[in-house]
Amino acid sequence: MVSTKQGFVRSYATFETEVGFYFSHDNGMRGNTTVGGFRREQIKISHIYDLYEDGHTEEQTIDTNLINFNNVTPESAYNGRMHIPGNAQISDFAYDINVFYGALQLTDVSGAPVTITAYIGVKGDITLDNYVNSVDASATIKYYAHLSTGGTVSNTVCQSTDSGLKVDGPTGVLDQFAAFLADVTENEWAETNWSMKKSERMINAVDASNILGFYAKRSSQNYANKSNSDIWDIVLGSKRYSSGS
Repeated sequence: MVSTKQGFVRSYATFETEVGFYFSHDNGMRGNTTVGGFRREQIKISHIYDLYEDGHTEEQTIDTNLINFNNVTPESAYNGRMHIPGNAQISDFAYDINVFYGALQLTDVSGAPVTITAYIGVKGDITLDNYVNSVDASATIKYYAHLSTGGTVSNTVCQSTDSGLKVDGPTGVLDQFAAFLADVTENEWAETNWSMKKSERMINAVDASNILGFYAKRSSQNYANKSNSDIWDIVLGSKRYSSGS
């Protein structure tokens, strides 16, 4: 918390962060007391120090429950930028999210804001082109077929179409993110879904079928008043919040 002692200059933190993956419809509101939004586990704060005018520091006791993102959610961050379907840039997906400790915006020892890196995209968009269509279903089947015929996760690119943002190889962060978006049958609320690696995921024909089902409904005027989250609820039902393909 912010010090009220005389001569206080600012607080700073020492920390480590991990990249996190999120869906563009995640507004932080989830049922059954499950907390949505960005995960505190993305940042591990080692120390928080209060710096004073005379140069001395005092260490704070860290309460991880005070770590927050100032009410910014994956949905609000994603919607704060313009996205053009079929013309994706890295800025469509990569976000630096400021980290707060209570009401205090954390800075590092140099005074720069502390941030986590979050990749945010549309659920089902394995091609990374800002929308979900039949190409995403085909790309998902293609990846599954490669694995089913001798390919391995470490040498098979998950996203291999020409329609979206090019990935950085089969082990790079963009391909890991594409796998997260394609793994539509994984429990969205699972505590580890934001950090799961491609090698931990089961992406198969069931995912492709559900992606195609989402596309069909998203394209229908009958569902024009439904949000992406609403449609995924319809397509996946209770399986949306229980692990297993």
